[in-house]
Amino acid sequence: MEPRPDHVRSLERWLYRVPSHRSNMKELSATGFMSNRGRQIVCSFLVRDMGIDWRMGAEWFETCLLDYDPCSNYGNWTYGAGVGNDPREDRYFSIPKQVSALKY
Repeated sequence: MEPRPDHVRSLERWLYRVPSHRSNMKELSATGFMSNRGRQIVCSFLVRDMGIDWRMGAEWFETCLLDYDPCSNYGNWTYGAGVGNDPREDRYFSIPKQVSALKY
């Protein structure tokens, strides 16, 4: 499942419009890096709230991140999507709670 360039651009533009994601997107575009919490917030939002297939998000991060690691990336995306190895079912990553915990 290769993310289409037009879909990726749409996702990026949309994420820039959401205040809680803007700083994560700015960090990613400026440095090729995003904090672990930022990655979790973006993943949870795209998968749980927007219904985006987690594989598309994982492949998108693969193309953007300078510190890309397949095991960490796909592990985080499967965890965020609820399809990975987690004994707790139907986990939801509370974005408002996580955003309030960020230190900018």
